[in-house]
Amino acid sequence: MYRRIATAALLTLAVAASGGCKQSLFEDGAGDDPDVVGTTCPAECLGDAARDFQAATPKRGWRYVEDRRNRTWVPMTAASKRAVGEDPANGFTTCADKPGAAACAALPGALLVSTAGGSSAADPALEFTVTSKRVAKLGVRVLVPADAPEQQLRIYRNSREDSLFTGSAAAGTLLEQVVSADVLPGDRLLLAFAPASGGATDIGVELFISDVGTPSSCKIGLTFDGATGNTVTNACGAAFTSYQYQDVGDDTEVPPTLGPGPFMELGQAAVIAPGKYYKGLEVPSKAGDVTLQFWMQAKTVNEIYGSYAYSDHDLDNTGGVSVDLYSPGRVIIESLSCTRVNGGAGGYAGTFVDYPNSTTWQFVRLVHTGSKVTLCINNKQALNYALPGGKLTSSYPPYLGKNVKWSPGAFFDGAMDDVRLLSTALPCE
Repeated sequence: MYRRIATAALLTLAVAASGGCKQSLFEDGAGDDPDVVGTTCPAECLGDAARDFQAATPKRGWRYVEDRRNRTWVPMTAASKRAVGEDPANGFTTCADKPGAAACAALPGALLVSTAGGSSAADPALEFTVTSKRVAKLGVRVLVPADAPEQQLRIYRNSREDSLFTGSAAAGTLLEQVVSADVLPGDRLLLAFAPASGGATDIGVELFISDVGTPSSCKIGLTFDGATGNTVTNACGAAFTSYQYQDVGDDTEVPPTLGPGPFMELGQAAVIAPGKYYKGLEVPSKAGDVTLQFWMQAKTVNEIYGSYAYSDHDLDNTGGVSVDLYSPGRVIIESLSCTRVNGGAGGYAGTFVDYPNSTTWQFVRLVHTGSKVTLCINNKQALNYALPGGKLTSSYPPYLGKNVKWSPGAFFDGAMDDVRLLSTALPCE
């Protein structure tokens, strides 16, 4: 949900975004409405974009970057009291240094951002890196000058594909948005200004980031950079173990194989050669809303058998879900949920759709909310199917690179990274 409030009304609502971190996000005239942004950074303040702004020496976890829209981010340079991008039309300053900007009348003390527009090679973005596991709440106000074109905003975690909110701010209108997200150590929270057409000068921005508790929705938080031994740390639960499949006898534990990930900031990813897989040590709850997401890079795909990136299929009790690839003349991605014991013909809910026929990294997000499962690839809905709520529940732990129950005809061949399972429904686009 986001709100647009006429500029005239702002003069009685908007106060300077300075004065420190002293109040709750839901105070300052906002009452108890969780969708209203407070006018100062809350008590457990992690970052106040305007108050913390220092172009030359960014502090408190901040960076001022240009988002090149291809999973690369270039730090801006300092020019006087302004952070300036490689495209000089992209940049940040504050009302304290430019009090005559139109937005400062309604948002005194705010940050000011200028955007080059859709024809530029990059968009200006605020980046904040968290240092510990927590629930981070972002409160955002944006006011676009009256004579400027509409500006699109993107709030995301680590990369645009991991979208938390996308919206547009119209000229002369205040956009307010509150977003909460479970974050892990090293996660980057970004607010990018990504206009589809023309840019704008001196957009007023207030961004407060606060700590509102310990994550409860995160069930799996798996990254592989620096993994040693035969296990990989799960930031939200029990570890995953790396295995080598054996035709005879028990599968053997083996050290993870690591390689380049989808972008530099994530570090190394898990390289999963045919026959290797990862198995969780516990069964995470999937009783309510569910988001399963991960980065996936497929090297080869079998023409007949599914190559399973993720599976916790429960053929004994029904439930669970899988995401696999195969190539019956073209590469497709498939998601299935078991609806009948032992599966078989008609024993699954699910469907398939064409998958990018390349060996590049793709971001897969599967969301189950209400009575529908939706699978998205790189922020775009790819498929959906009907499934009653709670029916992703499984009695099996998750597997990466292998199906749960039967010996797969084709193992996954490729790489995976940043695997997360959350008990919430994140947006597709």
